[in-house]
Amino acid sequence: MKAYIVFVTIFLFLSGCSHIEEEAIDDLKTIEQELLDNDITSSNILYTEELENSAFSIFEKTNGFGVYQFSLNEKGWSYQGHSGFTDTMDPTTRPISFTQSTWINGPVSMEQESTYTTLFLGVINDTKISNVTLSYNNVTKDANIINNNDTTYWYIVSENDKGDEQPYILSAYSNEGELLYER
Repeated sequence: MKAYIVFVTIFLFLSGCSHIEEEAIDDLKTIEQELLDNDITSSNILYTEELENSAFSIFEKTNGFGVYQFSLNEKGWSYQGHSGFTDTMDPTTRPISFTQSTWINGPVSMEQESTYTTLFLGVINDTKISNVTLSYNNVTKDANIINNNDTTYWYIVSENDKGDEQPYILSAYSNEGELLYER
């Protein structure tokens, strides 16, 4: 009988602990909550992507676009800041634009080397462009394409880098694979 009471007591204790852990997971701060807490309206956000340790939202603004940056910690998502890009060049003279935004993953630490996320991105102005690649630091990646009304964006994520990612070659291709632009 004593063994039965001990077993039931341990079972009830462990059941209660797992319930607390589930509640803690449910209480993690979401990106949406973090935007609200920082008085950021989500109406101009056209795309959000969560990565392993970081996340970003691409947003539109007057005469340009930008990136909201987030990192993941024990409490959930944390707003790191933003980058904004104003496009003052005539889109008819430039088939594709390029910029980048880099942010640290988590808090700055003197005890360990920090990691960063770099987002390469831009606007596709030439409707013939359907594929974009970027070569940097001995890596070549295909871009993700986002269509939003009259504007087409491209982006590539370099996750968990050292914060010194440098682009070397940006290439844009047609549906047929014809090289239309390279820088």
